[in-house]
Amino acid sequence: MTLDELLDDYLDGVLERNPHVATLLGVHEYDSELPSGTRASVEDEIEAARDLRDKLDGFDGYEAELARASLDYDLYEMDEVRVWERDPQAADAVVSFVYPLYTRNFAPFYERMECIADRLEDVPDYLSESRDRVEEPVEGWVELEKQACETVPGLLQLIADEAGEMERQDLAYRVSVACEKTVDALDKHLEWLDSLNTSGDWRVGQDTLDELLERRCMPPSEDVVRLAEEEIEAASDALAEAVEGLGAEPTDAVDAVEADRPSHDAVLDEYIDAVREARSFAAEVVELPEEGVNVAETPEYLAPLVPDTAYFEPTPFGDETPSYYVTSSGDHPRAEIVGRSVTDLYPGTHVQKTFAAANVSKAVVLAGQFNAFGDDFVEGWRGYVERLAVESGYGDARFEAYVARNRLVAACRALIDVKLQTGEMTLRDAASFLADEAGIEGEQAVAEAREYSRGPGEQASRLVGTRRLLELCDSRDAEFRSRLLEGGGVPVEFHKRRLG
Repeated sequence: MTLDELLDDYLDGVLERNPHVATLLGVHEYDSELPSGTRASVEDEIEAARDLRDKLDGFDGYEAELARASLDYDLYEMDEVRVWERDPQAADAVVSFVYPLYTRNFAPFYERMECIADRLEDVPDYLSESRDRVEEPVEGWVELEKQACETVPGLLQLIADEAGEMERQDLAYRVSVACEKTVDALDKHLEWLDSLNTSGDWRVGQDTLDELLERRCMPPSEDVVRLAEEEIEAASDALAEAVEGLGAEPTDAVDAVEADRPSHDAVLDEYIDAVREARSFAAEVVELPEEGVNVAETPEYLAPLVPDTAYFEPTPFGDETPSYYVTSSGDHPRAEIVGRSVTDLYPGTHVQKTFAAANVSKAVVLAGQFNAFGDDFVEGWRGYVERLAVESGYGDARFEAYVARNRLVAACRALIDVKLQTGEMTLRDAASFLADEAGIEGEQAVAEAREYSRGPGEQASRLVGTRRLLELCDSRDAEFRSRLLEGGGVPVEFHKRRLG
């Protein structure tokens, strides 16, 4: 078999085993199906990855090298670290089963509702199956799963209410019943969670963390800490300078950024204007491909799910028009309107995803869609375009303060990520650090710290990726950045190899 044939077969199998991921990628053949929740299904995934990895040894070239590296990371994470054995993350998954069907306008509403009903009717079995995966559950992760059991019913009620407005009352009834049975199943799942004997031991340790980072082409944990400490100092200085330019005290940084905001009835117009300006800026940064994004008020039925803004990206295998929804009643300081337009759209995530969707490679899809393997580029691009905008004189002092605070938050998250996993910080220490250094307080800080614990190394992506892209793109032009983006969401180190 050729390399393309091998990758095609493997990708087909991944999408068939993970129908909710297929939906996100624009493949709608499996929209009515759920993945298996069993331990055996995870072992099957590991075996399929190992089988492909063995077959790839006979191939040379960039794409084969990329696929091998991606699979090596997958196999280490799934078969060696095995976080999935200790994290009962099933109620959380219910959202991923229905959210893309409910929010993405790729088919008539009633057709998507039929698929939602199909999936929800299988959720009770999925939740039951998933319990077989769990060994030595971690206390903090069990608490996160309990929270999901309590919050998912709100989404289901929203779906049932919206279904009730359809002419197809037979389908509305079916959706309502499926939602009710799913809520009952979540209640039973919560009872099971309450019965578990949990462990407080969740850290992977420095050696495992370094192995995970190396397999993602990232620097070792000690280097991440050094970068984070340097960036915290530099970002703090940049924030103080920007806030001083606003005539405020450094301690008032958050207030200085958030004080200036439009009235609710002017929010959408300001976003449209900001996006137009950001697109003009993007045209100087990259050679813009043929693209478009619908900037609009959040549809009423989605508003409860979109507190502020939401971007629905182009898919590698679909043809849906990308959308950027704005909920005018949300939180919209002017600095964030400008900042979101740059990072979410032009030349940020929308441009990056548009290039990726227009240059579909099976190896890149496998490397950049199913795990954190290429996150240093994907997240780093967001940080890079913010820095590029400031260096180009884009925006005002409030925008500069907004970017500096984002830099500070990203550096704090990277530092915490490493120190949590190596035992230098407790979850309480991490929450306090977020409050003291990044201005993230209360329940949000606690929730963030707990979430970091289940994804070792992932919070380092933005810090490391931004630094690497600043170095790689230094003195480069729009043509170079465009060639960079054509490579898709793979590690920055692979972009270097590809570009020579």
